[in-house]
Amino acid sequence: MLAQGLDSVVKALEAGELVGNAFDGGFEFRGGVASDGVFDRLCGVVHVLCVLCVLCVLLCGCAVVGQRREIIFFTEGNEGNEEKLQFQGLFIVKDFMHSLFKKADDLSRLVIGAAIEVHRLKGPGLIESIYERCVMRELELRKIKSVNQRLVRVEYKGLVFEEPLRCDVLVEDCLLLELKCVKTILEIHKAQLLSYMKLLDVPVGLIINFHELKLRDGIVRMIIPGANR
Repeated sequence: MLAQGLDSVVKALEAGELVGNAFDGGFEFRGGVASDGVFDRLCGVVHVLCVLCVLCVLLCGCAVVGQRREIIFFTEGNEGNEEKLQFQGLFIVKDFMHSLFKKADDLSRLVIGAAIEVHRLKGPGLIESIYERCVMRELELRKIKSVNQRLVRVEYKGLVFEEPLRCDVLVEDCLLLELKCVKTILEIHKAQLLSYMKLLDVPVGLIINFHELKLRDGIVRMIIPGANR
């Protein structure tokens, strides 16, 4: 266990025997027989490094489960006959999913169904503004809240301001729709949608191209990086 391994290292330090290394791939320390002052300073360094390691795990949202660690220590003059102490550390840290991802994921299926209904009744080839009005009406009939303009807070190098953002359709504050009537969806269309999603802190976005004969061929689903973890 981790506590037992560290206790062994501390006892070796107190006895003035430890001159080896610790924690594979982590940090190491070297030196001769430890005096009281050296021991205090060494313990302080080890404590700080341990705290930093724990913080890194928490901030990264990693899950390290049951990974085996090894401490090697030896007494001076006994090199080559190192005693190995293995222990198993257990760290369980929950990955962070966007709080609205599950809601947006569920809504995206309902919204695609609504868009298919609009496309079935109106067909391809109309201008985007017509599809926008029809989609919002279809969502209203299905009791799904949607807006097409939102005031957003923008920050840039210390400057903070609010700006009205004209998006196509924002559904339930968690799903952003970009309605198109173009021959091909371009990378710039995806980049624009992703930028809007980041500004609005919306985890899921859909590009729906009503130009296609089969609407399913014109749907692109986008997720903010890390939102679904």
